[in-house]
Amino acid sequence: MDSKPTNEFIEFRKNIFDTFKIEEDNIMSALQIIDVNVTEICTRKCVFCPRVDKNIYPNRNLHMSLETCEKLANDLADFDYKNQVVFAGFSEPLANKKIFEIVKTFRDKLKHNNNISITTNGDLLKDDTLKRLLDNGLNLLKMSLYDGPEQEERFLEQFDRCNVRPDQYVIKRFWYGPEEEYGMSGISNRVGMMKLNDREVPIRPCYMSFNSSFIDWNGDVLLCTHNWRKDVKFGNIHKNSLKDIWLSEAAKTMRQHHILNGRKGKSPCTDCEVHGQVYGEDSFKLFKKYYER
Repeated sequence: MDSKPTNEFIEFRKNIFDTFKIEEDNIMSALQIIDVNVTEICTRKCVFCPRVDKNIYPNRNLHMSLETCEKLANDLADFDYKNQVVFAGFSEPLANKKIFEIVKTFRDKLKHNNNISITTNGDLLKDDTLKRLLDNGLNLLKMSLYDGPEQEERFLEQFDRCNVRPDQYVIKRFWYGPEEEYGMSGISNRVGMMKLNDREVPIRPCYMSFNSSFIDWNGDVLLCTHNWRKDVKFGNIHKNSLKDIWLSEAAKTMRQHHILNGRKGKSPCTDCEVHGQVYGEDSFKLFKKYYER
């Protein structure tokens, strides 16, 4: 079996997951991360991203509405969700002009959640933007930097200027070349949409559908953060609650296939080369027991 990918950010993320408590009698505790795609616009076209080719994945002027945002936040509040919420998805979240209201909505609805974060390339992160995000209740900025060490220095100066504490940001250094997987240990091929290395697709189960949920701009609940095809949808939060979708037959069918057969014979997972077991083992074990009852 190939080794699990690791780098500084993966270890940082593991430490966050380690703070989340799995409760044997509460299947919803398996849900450790909500990834929210608030827009379909990005300011960049990175060579390792499907957006590099507009014929494969073009920018589209589509944005999550406040109505969808409030529905999702209410659904999470209904089961007192305290684990990670990250505005990231397939885009640059600051391109949604309502991002401040979106952050505030989650903060107001999830008063006991201290894990509200945003992943940004920083292109649109002005001083006022930074201050408003934090004032509206954002806990953590995850900076995905692609230009080199000088870009990191520029943002560190900005954080110092705006009195941002070191525990309010983390730097992800993605300015390396292809031989170093651009700094992304275990870089994703986006379920076969990109050819970035020569790794074989593993057969083992992937834990992503056991510990994470991906919410698209329109409320669709997608398979995971790697499925840029968007060809597997478990439901839509405007039709059912997130909890009902998380525990739906569609989600169960996917998870049970992974439990019994791994990725073998299950599209699009058969095309995905991510390790799949870096995070989420406790959630996987909890669901396995849950389905055996």
